[in-house]
Amino acid sequence: MAFVEAARKCVTAVGLTVAYVLLALVVLVGYLGDLYTLLLASVYGTDPEAEDDAEELHEQKRKAGEGSGGRVSARVRDYVVAEGFSFEEHVIRVSVNNDKPEEDVEVVVHRLFDGASAVGKRPIILHHGLMQSSGVFVTSGHTSPAFYLARNGLDVWLANSRYAMQPEGGSRLPRKSDQWNWSFNDLANFDFPQLISYVTKATGQKPVYVGHSQGATQALVSFAIDPERSAALSLFVGLAPAFFLNYPAPAPALVLMCASPQWLLRLLLGRGSVLPLMCTAQKLFPAVAFQSMAGHTFEALFRWGRTLWPAACAQARFQFSPSLVATRLLRDWIASMLLGGVVTDSETQAHTYAAPSMRCPVAIISGGKDYLVDAPKLAYELDRVRPGTVLLNDLVPEYSHLDVLWAADVQERVFTPILALVNKAAVTTA
Repeated sequence: MAFVEAARKCVTAVGLTVAYVLLALVVLVGYLGDLYTLLLASVYGTDPEAEDDAEELHEQKRKAGEGSGGRVSARVRDYVVAEGFSFEEHVIRVSVNNDKPEEDVEVVVHRLFDGASAVGKRPIILHHGLMQSSGVFVTSGHTSPAFYLARNGLDVWLANSRYAMQPEGGSRLPRKSDQWNWSFNDLANFDFPQLISYVTKATGQKPVYVGHSQGATQALVSFAIDPERSAALSLFVGLAPAFFLNYPAPAPALVLMCASPQWLLRLLLGRGSVLPLMCTAQKLFPAVAFQSMAGHTFEALFRWGRTLWPAACAQARFQFSPSLVATRLLRDWIASMLLGGVVTDSETQAHTYAAPSMRCPVAIISGGKDYLVDAPKLAYELDRVRPGTVLLNDLVPEYSHLDVLWAADVQERVFTPILALVNKAAVTTA
């Protein structure tokens, strides 16, 4: 029997490895196609495929800006300062074991506001999704979500997940695999509550929390564990919130990963962080080459459309995506997709969280072409558990998963409604 089981695992591993190699070749072909187009443009002085769209592209650049003046940087500070806002970097030491302070985790948070002081301004926290970092909110030029909110008088805090961003001139990333042994429950029980507490103490007010994808997940899991934690917010906003999930049938790469047994995922992904080589390439490759590589990779993985994104900002955006993430967390995401919801336990991966009973108002905004998450179901369940909780449940028909952050018209379609809700919400002191 042992021989039969070993043979079965061997056949499974070989078959799935071949499939992964074919997928990598598809990504490589797309990347080489982009390089060929760039080569033609450098030789002939024009992009033959984009010539007819030059006027439209010019309008996109005018509306969305040139990635904050055309600069491409891996520092959030550079984009914020270029737009004329005040900037602060905060490092929160998240306690994960009261008896062992040496195990504390450093979480980087960036703060920006208009003028010389943030005193009296409403605090709002923006949190990115899986494999991203806080820079995704500042790389759309003048219409970047963080800049739009700051211009409208808010005190904007850009939060990062564990190890997604390092402090400027700060500490090294952990090298031991056990330091990457964390998942949903760790983010929900430690990182999220301590982030909210930190911002509340710094501002004296209950903050608004806006989470994209996994940024919403960690908050909702935290509330599912302890609903009273949601009372610390004045408003919760989920952008494409990843709580109830769709089986990724339209995305072959995700289907492949979901079909892979846990032992094979451990073998392929390792025990520490995911995509370390790609993050190294992010630092070493020219921005124009890396954004092509990353764009095709994530299109293959998640079927993210890029047609609604201003082309002028692509290079800057992929300086902050991907970011490092724990392999255990990614394995739990794959298990969650199979179950249709966020798994409660990394070991058994047999049960999922139910929608929490919220103690603060909620807004949900998602895309009609988002094949990853079931946001309408979340809105329905939140209102079923506690009627009247959901103030806004908006589905933008042409948006996919990342369009709620990066589409050219995201200011009008997403963040103007959010700002209206923020202004209606009562100012609550801590």
